[in-house]
Amino acid sequence: MMCPNKGCPTVPLMPTNCQSCNSSKVERLPGDCVAVVTLSGKYYLHLFSLKCEDCQTTTNPFTLDSVIESGFWPSSPVKFSYLFKVGVFRFWDTLRKNAPGTSEAAFVEVLNTMTAFHGRENMGKITPTIFSTSFKEWCFCQHQIERIQKKNWMQCPSCTFDQHSCHVDGNCKLYRYRSSGRRTRKEFYDGLFIAEDKKVASFINEIYKGKFGKVEADYICGGKWNAARNNARKYKSLDTTGLEVMSCRHQLGQRALNMKQGELYGYP
Repeated sequence: MMCPNKGCPTVPLMPTNCQSCNSSKVERLPGDCVAVVTLSGKYYLHLFSLKCEDCQTTTNPFTLDSVIESGFWPSSPVKFSYLFKVGVFRFWDTLRKNAPGTSEAAFVEVLNTMTAFHGRENMGKITPTIFSTSFKEWCFCQHQIERIQKKNWMQCPSCTFDQHSCHVDGNCKLYRYRSSGRRTRKEFYDGLFIAEDKKVASFINEIYKGKFGKVEADYICGGKWNAARNNARKYKSLDTTGLEVMSCRHQLGQRALNMKQGELYGYP
């Protein structure tokens, strides 16, 4: 495998023979250059195609299957601009769960620092948006695999058969402005943990009989509960005012919804 940088990791499962006639008389034709990211930082790798001298067939050994089987995750299933070593994603996934104060941007900067430490300053920095999108897609793939394996990490083993109680609370710091726009594609998890906004709105309208946003007495419970103040004018610039989360008494998150105003009693 041709690589412009010494020490660049290779994809070990690449075929060396012709994929049509299995001849070993093949010529490597250089192709595009892609970025490879490992825990040692960023590298560049030359892709290639194989031309058989016997049957004159030209094939591309860098298929999606061969790349994934080799332990890498591509930035796109169609055109590879980045190949991320799966170990990078596993490390970041473990780190963010055990040290939740660590940001993704800081982790990417650590990888850039490792690139410079190994003398590859000319490689440039890792594109944060590509890393973020690729990591989310990898996480969703792991979720789909776990579903096939009948794993459910949102199900508390102690509460499975007869849950005693649950705790519901809202975090008003997880707000979102209307001016930030809306996502056009469908969500990866499609209401698996965070309930769909349409279903929540339908339930709220049924409870409040169309007066949602106008009911001020909803936050009174032996006194005024300021966190649940249902004031539409206060949140007029926000699309989402926070996240309401339900967990069992063993602190396992079970369900959530996007709040559109205060912490209402009428949320499902």
